[in-house]
Amino acid sequence: GFIGGLTSPGVIQSVATDASGPLTKLEGSGAARIAGITMGNSGWITPALLNGWTHFDGPGAPVQFCRVNGVVYMRGLMGGGNAADAVAFVLPLGYRGYWARGNTHFPTVASALFGIIRVDNEGNVSPAQTGTYADLGNISFPVGTA
Repeated sequence: GFIGGLTSPGVIQSVATDASGPLTKLEGSGAARIAGITMGNSGWITPALLNGWTHFDGPGAPVQFCRVNGVVYMRGLMGGGNAADAVAFVLPLGYRGYWARGNTHFPTVASALFGIIRVDNEGNVSPAQTGTYADLGNISFPVGTA
């Protein structure tokens, strides 16, 4: 059954909570939280790139990410970088996955070759094997909760 109620005009909220707040919250604005995950579309966000990584010039640029109904999607190309495994950017809270071993790897095209992008529970996005550029277009994962 449902335990909760109208907490303010246009807001229905459950009584059960976790560290991030109510487990279920529905607002008249269309925003919703289910089991601590914010639903809806965040729109595309362009991160600041780190460690010499740059937004690649050309089609498919810049690197961006978004969250749609609890799933994070990435797109874009980046080049440069000081070293393999150097963090290219960090996903903010609410856009991070959770993997029991602490990270996961996604295959990618890197300079027309096979590459790997590592994403960890802290939000670090690191090209582990790339050439002159890396394509993030095939990366998506559910927002994680430990």
